[in-house]
Amino acid sequence: MSSPSVAAADNELEWRAIATMTRLADGFTLGFVVSDLPVLLDETPARLAAALGEAAVATVTLRAGADDADLLALIGEAAKPEGVRVVLVRGADAVLDPHGERSSAAFARLNFNRSSLAVACPKPLVLLLSTWAMRELVRSAPDLWSWRSGLYRLGASAEEVGDLLASLPVDAAADVRSRRETRRVLRHLAGELEGADERLELEALLRLGRVESLLGDYDAATEHYDRALQIATGLGNRTTEANSLLGLADIARMLGDLDAATEHYDRALQIATGLGDRTTEANSLLGLADIALMRGDLDAATEHLDRALQIAKGLGQRTNEANSLLGLANIARMRGDYDTATEHYDRALQIATGLGQRTNEANSLLGLAEIARMRGDHDAATEHYDR
Repeated sequence: MSSPSVAAADNELEWRAIATMTRLADGFTLGFVVSDLPVLLDETPARLAAALGEAAVATVTLRAGADDADLLALIGEAAKPEGVRVVLVRGADAVLDPHGERSSAAFARLNFNRSSLAVACPKPLVLLLSTWAMRELVRSAPDLWSWRSGLYRLGASAEEVGDLLASLPVDAAADVRSRRETRRVLRHLAGELEGADERLELEALLRLGRVESLLGDYDAATEHYDRALQIATGLGNRTTEANSLLGLADIARMLGDLDAATEHYDRALQIATGLGDRTTEANSLLGLADIALMRGDLDAATEHLDRALQIAKGLGQRTNEANSLLGLANIARMRGDYDTATEHYDRALQIATGLGQRTNEANSLLGLAEIARMRGDHDAATEHYDR
């Protein structure tokens, strides 16, 4: 993986080369800009506009499900203005989809109608796409690919890839569309990083397992957590080993394999305790508490939740604090200790409201509503249910 300064210098040369191709081209010319870092593809139109002039650059964005007529119409319309010297095309990743989520044969059909493309756009045409989309285009439209006059690659330093990984949404708050886009980016990054940078590869695999788990693709998530676990164990990377085990434990728990989940949580807890990794320790305890509750062992669940709560409070981790309080509140309610349950629900509600965590907020209100209902306070119960 190149250094930041080298990557930046190489990218500058590539952008200049694209501008040079545009200046020298006489009529239709096909070029490709390839990068697995979306921010670099996003920056390309501005770079060319700075070199050629704002009016000289037209950008069109393809949408999933587009057919060849749509592509020709969009590209042709963008190329019409006399001052336009180059047409940039974004969105090939949305049209070319080897995973079947956004399938289109548009580029395959254009493969046999290249002359129509040259007529529609009698000036340079540059496609901006990721490595996997380039490979899919080569497979589905080899003749179109063979028309290329330029192939430009925008690289990224390890620092830039790390920043990208950290920026991708992999939490439960992200919507399904964002999760799918994150999965697509992570799949490509994990493939590119394999054997190149083990630290970043592990980070990509862990995040990929997380987002696939949120999407309900447990087989794929398990595969990536297993790969991360294998690599981390071989490297002696105990922190990632514990996090991989946590991911596998969560999946086993959701699938109802409580024995496997317990084994993974126990191993993660043991590693985290030895490392002094209090966050992973707390997450392992919360998982073990869930399993104890599913098995009806309220004493064990309470013990795990108490420990998790103390760790969360000590670290100032408000989300885990709220999760622990909700668990303790549920146990107190099941035992008929409504005063303690109400106290825990109230604290969890206050934290969740402050953090804007709607799920925990709703669960706290439901718990308070149930207690009010069991106490015969129907007005309070209705108020909580309505909220």
